[in-house]
Amino acid sequence: MASSVQRQQEQRRRMLLMEITSIIYLLRQGLALRGHVDEESNLIQLLKLRSIDDSDLQDWINDKKYLSHDIVNEITKEISLTIVRDIVKQISKRKWFALICDEISDESTTEQLCESLFELRMICTKFSKTSSHYIN
Repeated sequence: MASSVQRQQEQRRRMLLMEITSIIYLLRQGLALRGHVDEESNLIQLLKLRSIDDSDLQDWINDKKYLSHDIVNEITKEISLTIVRDIVKQISKRKWFALICDEISDESTTEQLCESLFELRMICTKFSKTSSHYIN
């Protein structure tokens, strides 16, 4: 009995990892996770494509237990927080950096704030911008 539970836990870990890596892929490509109909969403379609290589994934998709909007939103939020933490860690190692904030409001008076972090490195007494990060 214990080995059956352990196998099931390992299977669910693998399926959750496949879901997370699929979400990361879609986010990196700048694609929407959801569509007008859940069955036609990019996330479900990508998981169906990946299920060709792993038959357990099809059961995961049909179960829909971990594909709810709340869970996908929570995974997405954790991914974004991880990225921001990594950027802050990189920036904090630099001696110089710049933070630029720009706020704009659209016709509906919705305000949007764009924050840009620039890492600076001194090369032969001249400053050179090495990379920039946009954080929303």
